[in-house]
Amino acid sequence: MNDEAYFVVKRVINSVERRYIERLNLRFIGNDIAPENAYFVDSGLSYDGVPADEFSGLAHLEGETVSILADGNVVNDLVVTSGAVTIPFEASKVHIGLPYTCTIESLDYELRTEGSPTIHDKERNVNSVVIKLDNTRALNIGPTEDDLEEQSFRTDEDAGDPTKLFSGDKEIPLNPGDGNEAVVMIQNTDPLPIDILSIISKLDIGDV
Repeated sequence: MNDEAYFVVKRVINSVERRYIERLNLRFIGNDIAPENAYFVDSGLSYDGVPADEFSGLAHLEGETVSILADGNVVNDLVVTSGAVTIPFEASKVHIGLPYTCTIESLDYELRTEGSPTIHDKERNVNSVVIKLDNTRALNIGPTEDDLEEQSFRTDEDAGDPTKLFSGDKEIPLNPGDGNEAVVMIQNTDPLPIDILSIISKLDIGDV
């Protein structure tokens, strides 16, 4: 038994303002925390049945570009036409809805150094991070929103199988920023989970 929160949501669909009654869904549908059960779309619908490549019942998203997770594989940039979409392969567990972007920006790091109470008067960059993740499969990271690099989580999966969810520490080198602040930008645009437990940053601090 779960408490369910319902909302009246104003959306602009196919250039028309509409109001939908929507409810919050669980991060994972069912008890199995697996890629194909991840639900990370807005105003979405789910299909669970015999393998298919065409899905209807999407009139409420007519004319919109949707994000799709099909058997744990991402399909983006499809437009709902006549209340339906066709994906490039058959899938039996599918979630279709509006995409959204998650963005995290760390605070500018501050610390004392020998002979100085602050590093804000010095050039500084985050040159690498160690991120502790839990059941994650999507991560773009960099020093600014315009300089993000996608991280790969695929390991020994068979061809056609979805990439497994990752839990553990991931060490990531970063491109240098402009030296004016030491921040980390993290972003996810795919309908996939990202759960960050901690971020440990390694700083490069200049003399001036």
